[in-house]
Amino acid sequence: MKVTASMVYQQLPSIFAPKKSKENFSDNGLRAPLLYSGELMYPDYMYICYGKDISLGDIHLSTIVSIGYPEFDYTDIKADIIIVDESVSINVLFNQIQLIFQTLTYWDDEMARIALKDMDIDRLFSVGRQHLRFSLVLLNNRFTPIALTPELGDKHMLSENNQVLINTLLSDSSLSDTLEKGEVELFDNPSVRKIGMHFNIFYNSDYRGKLIAISDYTNEITVADKQLFRIFARHFETLYERFAVSPMRSASYESMQEIIRSLINGDDTYDYNEITSALNSVQWKPDDKYAVYYIPYEEDVNIAIKSAYIATFLENKWNRVHMGSTRGVVTDKGIVWVVNCSKPADITEEQFGKEFEVVLGNLKAKAGASNVFDNFHNLRTYYNQAVLAYQYGKESGAPENHYRFREYSLDYMLKHCYLDFELKDVLHPAIRTLIQYDEKENTEFCKTLRLFFLNKYNATQTSDSLFIHRSTFAARIKRIEEICNIDLDDERTRLHIMLSFYLLEDHYDMSLA
Repeated sequence: MKVTASMVYQQLPSIFAPKKSKENFSDNGLRAPLLYSGELMYPDYMYICYGKDISLGDIHLSTIVSIGYPEFDYTDIKADIIIVDESVSINVLFNQIQLIFQTLTYWDDEMARIALKDMDIDRLFSVGRQHLRFSLVLLNNRFTPIALTPELGDKHMLSENNQVLINTLLSDSSLSDTLEKGEVELFDNPSVRKIGMHFNIFYNSDYRGKLIAISDYTNEITVADKQLFRIFARHFETLYERFAVSPMRSASYESMQEIIRSLINGDDTYDYNEITSALNSVQWKPDDKYAVYYIPYEEDVNIAIKSAYIATFLENKWNRVHMGSTRGVVTDKGIVWVVNCSKPADITEEQFGKEFEVVLGNLKAKAGASNVFDNFHNLRTYYNQAVLAYQYGKESGAPENHYRFREYSLDYMLKHCYLDFELKDVLHPAIRTLIQYDEKENTEFCKTLRLFFLNKYNATQTSDSLFIHRSTFAARIKRIEEICNIDLDDERTRLHIMLSFYLLEDHYDMSLA
């Protein structure tokens, strides 16, 4: 990147009382290391020296930081001169300006790393705004917001006020113009008392989107602001290429999106043959193995706004094979991500789970995952599994943010096994009998039977858990069978009793109302 005089001037601490020799500094890049006076003054270097030591003949298109005023008329010269308080130590000033060079260079390098590797829009916003004092909005080529900085976000969608603000700004023809390429343009809109800058994003000659930086009307946009925004925008353009020009964006891409959307909505827009043909066009098969992931909008204010970006981000991050192994679809309620598990992968399921947890954490999102299935035409069923997995996982308070339906399918079965009855009407009669017997006789028969199941019908472990002799435990089991008129060697009886315990523990803490 080019560190310029205006950038250094804007970031010099006020303790140095910096002043500039002219209103508009040049955009000539400055090269470290910085040089003291006494050296030859080459163009594009920054020199730090005492004003009294500079002569008019020393200056040749260089940038000079002068401690105290020069002893000649400097107002008409071509060089950039920053004048600081004459009491400043030259070593302190040198170190401060060197630090500005280093932090700006690190800032640029960090954004380059994110743009080229991570495709992390939140991180790029966060790093970019370490030197930019603007709210940022990213629009696609239809002028629909894709991402916003947090202070502009709202739950589920753009707030009404922010939408009005952006629409008002876009109504200015200079802001919505898509012809300029690679340059930063300023705008001033007194009707909403906002000023700012915008940068049009292109891929080759195709207009892809627009980045807008917004500030209050009372602020001033400096030359340094414009230069910093240009640097940030060009890195953002690199990142955005991965969003808008995904290798999977073939002619059949939109068709697959619509088919997935149709299947999860349960409509009959596409018949069996049309779906199979679309799958073939992306080298998928109806009987491949698939999984569905669901990321709802309700977890964080910006997920809905960034949904199109997030869907493509997921596609690209795990696009390990030609034509793509995943498809992300944006819906009214959340992002639906379909993964073809039959495609060869370079990571294990466990590694993927860990990586996915990190991605969800960075997005401040949670997700539900279906079981793996082998009939694409049944996509709606497994989409519903992913939605239920999210709901059950969230209700359980589990620490993970990635909930799998296989971990909650038993909960689903239990919840729906007595829809037409009250809970007590589907429990095994033995449970009710034992609870009433324990209350009357002050025994622990119900606890004994529960521990017997928990210990996988192991008499020794159960008797140890109850701190009783094994013979005493055997007598209890026999007595339980007599009281309840049951045979614990019968598999269906054991299953019914075990499910009854699960239901009771989930709803009543082992007591009947």
